[in-house]
Amino acid sequence: MAAAANALHCFRPPDRPVFWRMLIAQARLYQGLLLSRATTFRVPVSSQQWADLLRLEEQEGFRWRSPDDGGAPLEETLAVTDRYLQAKVVTTWQRQHP
Repeated sequence: MAAAANALHCFRPPDRPVFWRMLIAQARLYQGLLLSRATTFRVPVSSQQWADLLRLEEQEGFRWRSPDDGGAPLEETLAVTDRYLQAKVVTTWQRQHP
């Protein structure tokens, strides 16, 4: 259990930027799953619909950076996770459901 908790012990995004990106990507996927439960949900067709589904809600709650902190700002992290989700989720879905 201690080994699993090690990644979270004294966690700060600038100290573990890859882990931070993974957490942001997971948050975006989770929020997308929640949106997909709506009775009016339709599978996205366009790039903009996918972007809307996988956007990060309430971004201010994820903004950790202050002027004294190192590391990438949230906008950079979102750009990286955009590319990841496009490649791993959107492209995979479109390939399997032409």
